[in-house]
Amino acid sequence: MTEPVSARWARWRTALTMLTLTLVGLVGIGTSFVVADSGADSTASSADSPLPSPTEEPVASPEASPTVKKAKPRRLPTKAKQEKQQEKQLSLVDEVQDLLSAAPIAPTTTFRIASFNVLGSSHTARGGNKPGYASGPARMVGAVGMLRAHNVDVVGLQEYEPSQHVAFQRIAGDGYAVYPGLQIGTKGVRNSIAWRTDTWKLVTARTILIPYFRGNRVPMPYVLLEHSETGSQVWFINVHNPASSAKRGNNERWRDVGTALQIGLINRLRSATQRPVILTGDFNERAEAFCKVTSGAPVRAANGGTTGGRCVTPPDLRIDWIFGTEDITFSDYASRRSRFSDHPIVVSTATVGG
Repeated sequence: MTEPVSARWARWRTALTMLTLTLVGLVGIGTSFVVADSGADSTASSADSPLPSPTEEPVASPEASPTVKKAKPRRLPTKAKQEKQQEKQLSLVDEVQDLLSAAPIAPTTTFRIASFNVLGSSHTARGGNKPGYASGPARMVGAVGMLRAHNVDVVGLQEYEPSQHVAFQRIAGDGYAVYPGLQIGTKGVRNSIAWRTDTWKLVTARTILIPYFRGNRVPMPYVLLEHSETGSQVWFINVHNPASSAKRGNNERWRDVGTALQIGLINRLRSATQRPVILTGDFNERAEAFCKVTSGAPVRAANGGTTGGRCVTPPDLRIDWIFGTEDITFSDYASRRSRFSDHPIVVSTATVGG
């Protein structure tokens, strides 16, 4: 099995860095030695030196004491020899630095990321609040078509209900894998992450409990995916924070709790694994969500705005967001409406590494 490019690069960099540190340490030792010896030489040649000169050194009389063979004084390296040794060590460091500069660059991984609230089947069924739309399964044909049209590699899906999941699997076939889907029951399926199986492979998959309507906690997914070609690994989190309505009540409090949990998860994943993190979702908030997330975690939004400090929102303010840690570069952001959902699909190109 061929070793991933990223693994080879990391091993190469680590080995050369350790060698550099070792040689720098040797140079430091050599330099200290030269300084110490130089001080001894200057002291010996000084007129104020307390050490006796060679002509003043007392000589023992044979009659006064038995013959003792004097130990030859250890000869210190000459200054020229010390300088030559130091130059050799510095030359070795230069060679290693040249190797480091020629080391392979971290692989660049570019992919298309999307967030898409697909409008749950329950909203368009009999008695639902969106009667003007086709059924959930019927709309999934168009939804999958939009993913393909925008070349989406990874997507966070919200309001993705069981009947829509079954339709998605039938339409997409083996082209996309989904988590959690129905793997942890009907509560988990509503917020799922899908990815192209020819581009990404699953490393680990987990859920975090986030408060939804009236504080009821539901599992929302986060997965670590590995890019098949470059070996780059990226965390993806997908969430849906509750809206406020006459029927559901004021859920501002629970959106605040949910956003805090999502910020904490970004920071933990980034700190513990040093992997890039992407957060997608329907936050049911515009400026408030943007300012909280970008000030609470080292992330930027795919559609612009400032990060940290004074909050300046992007011009295209929506409730559907794509955020990524600052080691991710976003470009080609787009928001596209369709008849398949009451939300647009928001999509961007993400670049990691390089």
